[in-house]
Amino acid sequence: MRVADGGQKLPPLAAGVASVAWPRTPLDFRPMDMPPAQQPRPLSVFDLSPAEQLLLWSARRWRHGRHRWQEVEAEFRRHLGARWSDALLPWDMALDLLHRLPLGQPDIQNGCVTALSGDEAALIRLVSLLQQGKTASTGLLLARLARPYDREELLEWLDLTAAALPPLPLRAVRPCAGAAAVRPILPDC
Repeated sequence: MRVADGGQKLPPLAAGVASVAWPRTPLDFRPMDMPPAQQPRPLSVFDLSPAEQLLLWSARRWRHGRHRWQEVEAEFRRHLGARWSDALLPWDMALDLLHRLPLGQPDIQNGCVTALSGDEAALIRLVSLLQQGKTASTGLLLARLARPYDREELLEWLDLTAAALPPLPLRAVRPCAGAAAVRPILPDC
């Protein structure tokens, strides 16, 4: 029998980790550990505020060739009034930056998918954090979305977008579509 640092007895490695009752911390939490009926459902388009839906819808339109972009401009005008260009232009630049390099393309789905991808949720959460002045909390989200040399510029464009939008809710982290497929965080090199 092996002994952990805290004096806790551990079974032999051959027994597998499933039989070990590890002390759980919030960082260890995985929704798949819960019974299916209690697992939180993935974040959906229907859970979002109108401003968040506008960001998601426009990002999906942008990703798929800026399809009917004049409709995106019309929706920004309808939702934001005179401030529409203050939000749309930096949002457009941020999306352009995210898609500039072939390896840097975020997972943005087509408009028919109701569940948000991890990158879509990260992008919306990042704008919400910037609105609330929590720039210290943006590091992991930026690492997920952009390469180290693009992060500062992306943050500037998203900050301008956040300033022009109505307040977005700051949501707790929930699983997203395809949460099992975790993208590695790129090193700061």
